[in-house]
Amino acid sequence: MTVSSIEAREVSVAGHQLRCQVCDFTRFFRREARLSTGASAFGQDWTNSKAECFVCEQCGYVHWFVRTPHVASSPEDTSLAVEIETLRRRLEAEYDSELEHTH
Repeated sequence: MTVSSIEAREVSVAGHQLRCQVCDFTRFFRREARLSTGASAFGQDWTNSKAECFVCEQCGYVHWFVRTPHVASSPEDTSLAVEIETLRRRLEAEYDSELEHTH
């Protein structure tokens, strides 16, 4: 990732001034990075997204921010999500039950 020649600036994220996690500096270069999940090989290009990156002017640490894509959900997606959540809860209950019997 190359840092842009545009001047570093102070950045606000979710209403808060961004401070470098490493050196506490407050000036950053903005970059955009493309994220790939590898799912495009299976026709799932919608899983790829972009990240907004802020590179600390002082130490170079890169802060990554990803906005999740808003994918319209179909009735099939909703019923699958409900089925998965039901299965997750059942497995969690079985696991908790096994823990109780071993202790």
